[in-house]
Amino acid sequence: MDAASEAATGFGVAAAAAFARARRKTSWTELCVDVDVGGEEEAREEEEDENMRDADACARAEVDDAAFASRAAAALAALASGDVDATRRDVADVSRGLSECWCRGRAGGVTYEACRDALVASRAHARDGVEASGAATPQDACLLRVMCRAKAYDDVDASGLLDETHAIEIDAEATCLEATDFLLSRYYGGRAHLARKRYDDAARWFRDAVTAPANALSAIAAAALKKYVLACALSAKKSLADLSRMDFLPPYTSSPVTRYAASRDFDAYAEMRAALASCSVEEYERVAETHAETYAADGNAGLVDLLRERVLAERVRGLAETYSTLSLEDAARILRVPSARDAETLVRRATIGGYVDAVIDGVDGIVRFLEESVDAPSDADVVDALRRRLEAAHALDARVREENARFAKSRKYVTHEVNETRKMAAAQTRMESQS
Repeated sequence: MDAASEAATGFGVAAAAAFARARRKTSWTELCVDVDVGGEEEAREEEEDENMRDADACARAEVDDAAFASRAAAALAALASGDVDATRRDVADVSRGLSECWCRGRAGGVTYEACRDALVASRAHARDGVEASGAATPQDACLLRVMCRAKAYDDVDASGLLDETHAIEIDAEATCLEATDFLLSRYYGGRAHLARKRYDDAARWFRDAVTAPANALSAIAAAALKKYVLACALSAKKSLADLSRMDFLPPYTSSPVTRYAASRDFDAYAEMRAALASCSVEEYERVAETHAETYAADGNAGLVDLLRERVLAERVRGLAETYSTLSLEDAARILRVPSARDAETLVRRATIGGYVDAVIDGVDGIVRFLEESVDAPSDADVVDALRRRLEAAHALDARVREENARFAKSRKYVTHEVNETRKMAAAQTRMESQS
């Protein structure tokens, strides 16, 4: 049977899903990322797995993966017709496998466009018939991963995957969503925001991955935690002094992540937080040089390089909090730079980056710091943002009420509550009898 016939009957999806499950258990890795020196991120997948060191075995696996990717892309693309009978579980597994193969460079002749279109059709199939229209799907992570690998950030924005109200609904039973899917979607969504220099949004997405409930530390959560610290530092709305606080993690962060943040494995980032909080360029450069290998291995060297300008911008922000008008010569003296021209350059960069609002008078050689932003959002933008946040809050409230009602009807939950009540009553009775 050829690929077209398989796709038409749904057998192509089932067969590809079986291959994807088998391969996932034997060799495919969960996550391996890198970042280039310019600060924009790209994926770097391991070239070979430890259990496939034999050259012939590697060659056969590459051929198998290329054949799988070709058939998987065709089978998923056929889902757009609506005539293919395939289970959501099979479609999800095939989507994960296709994304993994393509990002590892083992997809043969499958182009980015073909992979993207196949995953888009797969996502539409996963959302079809799901009661929660904004429910997260496994395909969200697959699409974000492929788009980030291809640096197709225009496609990311056009897809709506980064909408603030997106993925607030979790229906694992209907969409076959796994915990890893959620973590990867938040991780790669954060990476997409980083590439667009939307550092506040990136920090929020990384925070979701970091604070997800967990009984053990995930490699994805650990990677997200490191980028979360750096994204917070790059944010124009946050003060670097806040990074030195011990409670930089939300109180609802899981114990494994909290312990990791206090461990020696996180020392490079803990020391960078302290250096940034001091607003000292010398201290920043010392820490950056000391842990350069660690940052490079984690794929964060480019982001760390951007922090030098962030430290300088924070010092300029300190001037804006103290002075309303200042000569460039005095600014150079306070900032400890060689000349007024250097001070002017720092103030201009800080203004472009959104860290301060200032107007430079080159003729008189002075800088005026503004109290209010000249680029303040319009009333319409504020109203629209408020509306979207209220919609998200209402959706979350409805979901909490639904889950509360479900638990109240659960036999196991009711039995547990009754037993706990009886134990408390018995303990109270014993205390009263002893007294």
